[in-house]
Amino acid sequence: MRVILKIQPHLLIKYALLLALAVAIMAAGAGLYLYSHYARLVDKALLVRPWDRTPTVYSAPTRLFPGQRLTASALANLLYRRGYLRSSRLDRPPVFTMAMDGRSVTIANERDWADLRPTPPVPVRVEFAENRIARIVPAAGASLPVFHIRPAVLAAQQAGRRRARVPFGELPQNLVYAVLAAEDQHFFTHGGIDWQGILRAFFRNAQAGGIREGGSTISQQLSKNLFLTTERTVNRKFSEAMIALILETRLSKEQLFEIYANDVYLGQCASFSVYGLAEAAELYCSKSVRNLDLAECALLAGLIRSPNQTQPLRHPEEARRRRDQVLAAMEDAGFILRPERAVAAARPLPAANTTLLGAVKAPYFLDYLATRPAPAPAPDGTAPVVMTSLNLELQQVAETALIEGAGRVRAVLRGKYPDEPADSFQAAFVVLDAASGEILAMAGGLEYTTSAFNRAASAHRQAGSVIKPFIFARLLDLARRPSGPALTAASVVVDRPCTIRYGGRAYRPHNYRNQYHGAVTMKTALAKSLNAATVLFAQQGGFPQVAEAVNQLGFSGRAVPYPSTALGTVDVSPLEVAAAYTVFLNGGRRLPPSSWRAGTAARPADGPAVFSPESAFIVLDMMQAAVARGTAQNIGRQGITWPLAAKTGTARDGWFVGLTGNLIGCAWMGYDDRREFPLSGGESALFIFTEFLSRAGDMYPVAPLAPEPPPGLTAGTVCPVSGRLARAGCPTPETSWFVVGTEPRETCLSTH
Repeated sequence: MRVILKIQPHLLIKYALLLALAVAIMAAGAGLYLYSHYARLVDKALLVRPWDRTPTVYSAPTRLFPGQRLTASALANLLYRRGYLRSSRLDRPPVFTMAMDGRSVTIANERDWADLRPTPPVPVRVEFAENRIARIVPAAGASLPVFHIRPAVLAAQQAGRRRARVPFGELPQNLVYAVLAAEDQHFFTHGGIDWQGILRAFFRNAQAGGIREGGSTISQQLSKNLFLTTERTVNRKFSEAMIALILETRLSKEQLFEIYANDVYLGQCASFSVYGLAEAAELYCSKSVRNLDLAECALLAGLIRSPNQTQPLRHPEEARRRRDQVLAAMEDAGFILRPERAVAAARPLPAANTTLLGAVKAPYFLDYLATRPAPAPAPDGTAPVVMTSLNLELQQVAETALIEGAGRVRAVLRGKYPDEPADSFQAAFVVLDAASGEILAMAGGLEYTTSAFNRAASAHRQAGSVIKPFIFARLLDLARRPSGPALTAASVVVDRPCTIRYGGRAYRPHNYRNQYHGAVTMKTALAKSLNAATVLFAQQGGFPQVAEAVNQLGFSGRAVPYPSTALGTVDVSPLEVAAAYTVFLNGGRRLPPSSWRAGTAARPADGPAVFSPESAFIVLDMMQAAVARGTAQNIGRQGITWPLAAKTGTARDGWFVGLTGNLIGCAWMGYDDRREFPLSGGESALFIFTEFLSRAGDMYPVAPLAPEPPPGLTAGTVCPVSGRLARAGCPTPETSWFVVGTEPRETCLSTH
């Protein structure tokens, strides 16, 4: 028996429509859910802006000053690297122009780099004579003593990455065109997905029998870079498309392109990854991204698709081939003309910036910077444009001085100590601005690629004799108290082997190489760094007072009240030592070291008062004697004629601190495994400072030491043996400073 079902057409249509409606509602719901999910993801990221919160970090502005060793062509190259355009239109800064005779360069800044204020461009002419700057003349007004130009962008290396950020407005038009031609020709017209590009890529890949061209837009690539992984799955491609569509509704095309240009991966170089077109321009083309020519723009854009296969340092032929492909694509898209393409294609690949390939600019300083609290984001949530204290010119001088000084010491070790491992010692050097405590240069080791350990900031070793100036400053302060010891720079002790009993223990200080000098003044004790005499002086003031003074200087190590503290048994780093020595150039106030700055004007001395201005000045004068006739005499033998103050130090390492009128440099030399270094600070670390100072004056306005005595002091010439007023027969009389009323009044009667 057959059952015949009769299907009514109108019911079939009705149910089909209901089913289609249900499917549409479910699809719309699913789509709405997915859109809301991805929209929340994007909006949350837009609030945090992870791509835009890393500060744009700059060095300190470069100073130009009369007398600086520099040629017009060298200045032009420096300006070019700093992003100045060479143009006669000086009303469009930052620009410069060079005179036809090569004897002057005219510069127009976009802001006053002395205080970071935006100002109308006022051209300044820098005139040259005999390979030095002769005058700096503004368009109106008198000659300038100093002029600041743009700082350099410092590429931070964090977790092996290097990136320099640049705003969209500073990208050359040809670079934008090159990226569009290479990656997304219709970027400025599509809504996030380029359906025409997808179809074109599909057919070309089908013809080639493999993947030859991608269909992802810049928005999709940005979605992958910021939110997703690199796995090739349908789910990831769907997420990429959704996020791209949402990003297009949240940010302008210029904002999207800027983020992409600063975040795109552009290859592996040495031990780090390169991100962003600005950093790639510095490394692969040795210039600012603003000054790229057409061929260089095509070269960088060509890296995006296969950065390591077309990296110009390793694969120059592949890089050239890819560059020419991008040039052809630019012509096909109508971005350039055929003659422009032909000229660019005939250009050789640019010379790489080999000085930046092995390590970042000032790598130890940047590592230190990463440990310091970063400036707060701007009110709109974007990253601040921050300026560091680093002076690139002094940094280069400091790095050279470290290598040259170590080379000289290595030769001495091989000659005098053939059994010493002359190739295994290390060194560090740090330079501070004396008036602000700002870190101008930092070299934490001889070779960053060999050892990234920052000895300038993180190696803590016994201070040795570099602690002694602080001991004497405290003793002079104590002498001004009603119950304090009667001590002045002319007070005398007998420098000899002795035993100090303290806390139930016996302590026997020994002079370096067991050389003793008999009766000596406090000034001589410091100048010649005499251990026994120093401990005897410290005993008069009290070892608890000595320890208290040391513990006010910001050292990481803690001093204990014991005789050895007067000889520097506290652990310190070179950076801590340099910061402590700011007391002697700031009236007894210690300035903490600073790596950030808001402008170029020195901050007022606002650190804690550790010593009185009078004691700080007297000890500074005593340290000048160390250069004239003490442990730092080697400075003069190296041809250094600057008025200086200095202090050597020898524990198990070699230390040296040098002070000019505006700089404080601290050098350390020794072994990482803490074995004893065979040379004193005056025979080792001193050479780092002299190598530095012999070069620094050509690059930086180094001021000679010319301190003004504070009120209430008077000078007197005394006998270095008796401490009394010198007479004709006294050997090498010394001029010392005293608080009025404490100067010696009796004339020396000794027979010498």
